[in-house]
Amino acid sequence: NPIDAHGGQGNGESSNITAPSITTTVADATLVGFFANLSGGSITPPAGMTERADQSSPDAVTEIADETLGVAGATGTRVATGSTGLNVGQLVALTPDPSGSVAVWRRSGQATPFYSTWDGFTLGGTQVSATVGDFRIIQGAAAPTRDEAIIVGIDAGGTIAGERWDGSSWTALPGLGSTTQTYWWGADVAYEPISGDAMTVYADGANLNYRTWNGSTWSAEGTITPPVSGTPRQIQLAAHPSSDEMVVVVSNSSSQDYAVVWDGSSWGNAVTLAASGTGNDRTDIYVAYEQQSGRALVTYGDGTDDVRYRIWNGATWTGQSTLAGIGGGYARWTTLGSDPGSDNIALGVV
Repeated sequence: NPIDAHGGQGNGESSNITAPSITTTVADATLVGFFANLSGGSITPPAGMTERADQSSPDAVTEIADETLGVAGATGTRVATGSTGLNVGQLVALTPDPSGSVAVWRRSGQATPFYSTWDGFTLGGTQVSATVGDFRIIQGAAAPTRDEAIIVGIDAGGTIAGERWDGSSWTALPGLGSTTQTYWWGADVAYEPISGDAMTVYADGANLNYRTWNGSTWSAEGTITPPVSGTPRQIQLAAHPSSDEMVVVVSNSSSQDYAVVWDGSSWGNAVTLAASGTGNDRTDIYVAYEQQSGRALVTYGDGTDDVRYRIWNGATWTGQSTLAGIGGGYARWTTLGSDPGSDNIALGVV
């Protein structure tokens, strides 16, 4: 959600069109002001704001203006001026857009991944990152509150490692784990949207381990207690759209599937999804959040062409539900994509 804060008010008949102060929670937000009155004419934007639109008709006029803020906190009121009349003022603070994007990939036989930056208009030249391994699998996530990204990967020897982008350079992560099978997604990373902390979850032998990053310090390694025993193989992690909750879904060496919830400080509310592991594959698991309600949807196979699913509503797991298949074999791969503007989630199955 790009909106950090917002507020508005109606005003009586006046030539001053006042928008009330709002309180931002992030630095460098863009403050957008919307001003309108019913007297027609034109509107002059508040001092310090740049006019972006001024639309008038015989009965009303609307003004849009913006400015870039500094530190987080109360913005103070903004007052536009126009002809005397009933009017309304609204302020909306937008979170800052990260300074571009970064693409990361590997070249066979080279222990240093390559990357290229994108500034919204131009793709930069190919550059080398940190020496972290000849990755076969790469997962990544971008920070919501700062110019930062983290990738984790598994190299051909089974070492799980990663690196962090700070907007200009890469730094290797502390040692993560290792696995004997390098063709599963045995590590993942996501950011808490409120705190901005990063979470890495990864296999390390028979353990499911994790570390957090608060922007300056890595936590000590912790271990997640699963509801069933078995070496973790496939790992998918998703973050809540508007809280510091996360859900991780895992398929283990016996093709048993389970999910565990992070509440911002600890892991719990584990649920076994597919206990038998018969006939399904480890790539059958996925998790995504409804972007408005904040409910988490997990999908998994269970030895048929049907897709099973459960929902975490923030307090409890629903019972298992079934989406009937169309025949042709087991549901071996599932993937989910959330619509940011609704609670719709698209499902793909192989």
